[in-house]
Amino acid sequence: MLACKDMDTRVLVVSLGRVVADQVRVDATEAHAVLQHVWQRMQASRDTHGATMPLPPLDALGITPFGDFELREAACAGPRRRRRPHELAQELAGLLLRLLSSAATEMDRVPRTCLDAARRASALGPSPDTLGPIVTPDALFTAIEAFRPRDPSVALSGLYARWIRTTDSAHAAPWDARVTTGPAPVNRRIAGDVKASAAIPSAAAVADPRIDVFRSPEHCSQDRVPTRTRRPVAALLALLCVMLLGGVIVRQWTTRQPRDAAADRAMADGNVLPIGDNAGGPVAAGEPSATEVEIAPPPARIRALGVPLRARRLLDAGMTGRPPYSPSFDPHHNAILFHAGLERSALLQASIGSDGAVDGISTIRQDGARNYHAQVSPDGRRLAYDSDADGTRGVYIANRDGSSPKHVSGTGYASVPAWSPDGQSVAFARAEPGRPRVWNVWTVHVATGALRRHTAHRVGQAWGASWFPDGRQVAYSIEDRLVVRDLENGVARVYRTPVAGRLVRTPAVSPDGQRIVFQVYRAGAWVLDLRTGASRRLLADASAQEFAWSPDGRRVVYDSVRGGEWGIWILEMSLAP
Repeated sequence: MLACKDMDTRVLVVSLGRVVADQVRVDATEAHAVLQHVWQRMQASRDTHGATMPLPPLDALGITPFGDFELREAACAGPRRRRRPHELAQELAGLLLRLLSSAATEMDRVPRTCLDAARRASALGPSPDTLGPIVTPDALFTAIEAFRPRDPSVALSGLYARWIRTTDSAHAAPWDARVTTGPAPVNRRIAGDVKASAAIPSAAAVADPRIDVFRSPEHCSQDRVPTRTRRPVAALLALLCVMLLGGVIVRQWTTRQPRDAAADRAMADGNVLPIGDNAGGPVAAGEPSATEVEIAPPPARIRALGVPLRARRLLDAGMTGRPPYSPSFDPHHNAILFHAGLERSALLQASIGSDGAVDGISTIRQDGARNYHAQVSPDGRRLAYDSDADGTRGVYIANRDGSSPKHVSGTGYASVPAWSPDGQSVAFARAEPGRPRVWNVWTVHVATGALRRHTAHRVGQAWGASWFPDGRQVAYSIEDRLVVRDLENGVARVYRTPVAGRLVRTPAVSPDGQRIVFQVYRAGAWVLDLRTGASRRLLADASAQEFAWSPDGRRVVYDSVRGGEWGIWILEMSLAP
């Protein structure tokens, strides 16, 4: 069992061997999530000679209703051995095929691209004539990149829910039952013969395979990443389901997990939460009092614009070697900054010629870590980005060429940096101590290293912190709201999502401070006119995200999986009315 600090909740851990034996369909996004976890564990087991643990059998892999991934190490404790990259790719591809073929009667629902990639790596079947074999694990993950879930835990909770719906959940699973209320257990021991009713997550929580939230440490099993899932709704549904089954009361962990009393008192008093080690420098002693005013917008417009907008693909994996993400402008070098790939991702720049096409691509930083979200400083001399180079993702500032990086965000998870217009501060999102799925907006003073907290959200993830030209306001998203907050006095204007019930994400403020481009989850790219409060849809592309304006406000770059492959696109905003 898992003994937790709060009330015990009995949760059935089901092995993937049982899922396959029960012929439950496994979606491509769910299979990708499993592969991702397995590959991370195999890499973590690598010794100084390059030998890794054997590929775990399906019965050694387990999932919980909350999407947690479990590995029964005793079941895969065979001798380690060194294998060539193509052998590792073949093993992972074999696992992928076993998962995708779990429900043989539903093979028509498996994406052909995913099956082809598995067969190209495993040599178990024909591949398209124009595509060569896959000989490394990285190449396999690149080939199935379009199916990577925005949050692996949500994908796995969806698989668990499907297993519950399509099988008799009362029969014994290979791992029996366990007790848990969330991802922070105090102690672990295997239950003897306890049988329990299982919490059923919301079926709507399954991730859209085309959309990714941040591509940050959600890919690291040792660094649980904050996600923007609707846990309160899922918890309510789980509670109702368990009560109907006559089982156990489920306590949802995101909003009700045990909290540090000192931290809660600090939030209630409006003070900065203690940071602990604080590698980034001293913490500002107080926080401005916050006042939020919700703006009632006019009806949103979801119709064709008077002048069609032109979006064109600027970069793709064929040009960069790996899928490109998270673009930003560097006007000093007439370049677009971005990162390529998800594992061991490099920070790159694409020089733009006078014709608007890419002239050349060069590497800024490649150190084996996962480096994301590069932004050049206003004076063009420094670079801010986030990385897991020190183990936990944090914000770094380096020279423009990527040299001499310095960790500036203190202890704990932090990401998505943004330079203030005067270049003196960097805003970023930071996870709460003990509550990794809750983010708030912080800034760091570049010269002194002083950290300051600006928001005190208890639920959700503050994403974006895009600066206004006045240097005192930022825009960020939190759940289904866009927030424009004055960092000096704490006053905030709140704009609800233009599509009821949909999250808003990745906002970017225009250079003149009059518009904000943002994504509405599964509803395309939108622009909010702050002069009128009206929102208008710009693009129907549901995967368009991570926007950045050109300094003249005429263009917006973003990443998208439009066409089935992740790439960076550029949109001519000068045509938008």
